[in-house]
Amino acid sequence: MIKYKYNKHYYLLEVRLLSKKISSQKKLINKAPTKKTSTKKKGLKKVNPELAFFFSDGTSCDDILQLSDAIDMMADEVFEHHVSSDFNHFADWIEHVFDEKPLAKKIRKAKTKDKHRIEILTFVVKQLK
Repeated sequence: MIKYKYNKHYYLLEVRLLSKKISSQKKLINKAPTKKTSTKKKGLKKVNPELAFFFSDGTSCDDILQLSDAIDMMADEVFEHHVSSDFNHFADWIEHVFDEKPLAKKIRKAKTKDKHRIEILTFVVKQLK
């Protein structure tokens, strides 16, 4: 608390004490943990729009659970555009964007829409546990 007196020296002393108090509080704030903790697993997070998966029909998804829903609703032609015996765009996206190599490996082995959904939903349930 600053006491307003005409004594210049006393006023300067109070100002110094306040500035020390403020700087010590700033140090405490700066020492707060900076690491962000998230309750979501990396496979369940939404990605930035530039990393979203864009389907051949123009729709997109930005997380693994949305991918499962999209696979369920998409036409067979769209699915066949992204999955064949030579490639699997869904597995590539999961592996490279989410860094979920075990799930990507299972998705590559799945050849039907239903098997893709089963693998993805099994993964999501395990992530939520």
